[in-house]
Amino acid sequence: MIDRAQQSSGPGSGKPNKPVSANRRVPADGKILSEQADELADVLLSRFMTLLRAKVTERNGHLSAADLDQMGNEFRDSMDNIKEIFLEAVESCARSKEQSRMEAERGNLFTRLMVHKFEHRFVSERQLFQNPQALSRRILPGFMTALYTMVGTQKQEEFERRAEEMAKNMRARGTDDLDWAEVYRTSAARMIALGAEIEMAQHFREAEKRLDWLQAIINANLISVDENFPGADWQFSREAAVRMLRDIFSDLRATLDHQPTRQKIRNKLGPDVIKVLDDVTTRFN
Repeated sequence: MIDRAQQSSGPGSGKPNKPVSANRRVPADGKILSEQADELADVLLSRFMTLLRAKVTERNGHLSAADLDQMGNEFRDSMDNIKEIFLEAVESCARSKEQSRMEAERGNLFTRLMVHKFEHRFVSERQLFQNPQALSRRILPGFMTALYTMVGTQKQEEFERRAEEMAKNMRARGTDDLDWAEVYRTSAARMIALGAEIEMAQHFREAEKRLDWLQAIINANLISVDENFPGADWQFSREAAVRMLRDIFSDLRATLDHQPTRQKIRNKLGPDVIKVLDDVTTRFN
């Protein structure tokens, strides 16, 4: 932020400051927008008070309407500086948000891969009761809790590590902004998701009881909204749970139908696990 001594033109000068260079940029770490807004307000007040003191001193404490008009014109002449400060604040905030988005993206790649399987069902809260096949995005905290419970801490860390490695390789070939349509098409992403589906499926040996659990844990963590907000009464139903699991296990069904891959899974996990996977994918078909 510009030093206020430089921002003010000095008592009695009546001349605007030299505009800040358009190439000037705020530090990369930036400040939150509310702090920058406070500083901008301080700059405005400081500039106005400088003009006021100068004019009061010049007129021995007596100001006329013409004096006020002159002060307004001088203040308006200073707006180039103030505009530049405001634009820099907005730019800094935008960079900060983008950095936060990228950091969040890097930390939730595995979860995003799994949510992708049913995100086509998400609609606005206003549309929930018009579309019984739809889901609210408010289920996401509960889904994440259920997902991490089913795959376990060790597997979760492994899937997240693999997802980050996949993203790192993709970024090395392009930019920091991942093309998610491309991510979902990669064999690496499909293998991560398939591994998670196998872990999840084994928690549905007693499918009906586990459905009750899934429904309860998602509803317990459903993001709350004001009771007057559209869709506030919506709940994650048993039918919604079944539809979501059908989406999640769709790739697993296809994998089990591919005999060479099925045999690899059987060799690694054993015939008992294959039977469980068959039962689960049949239930959620």
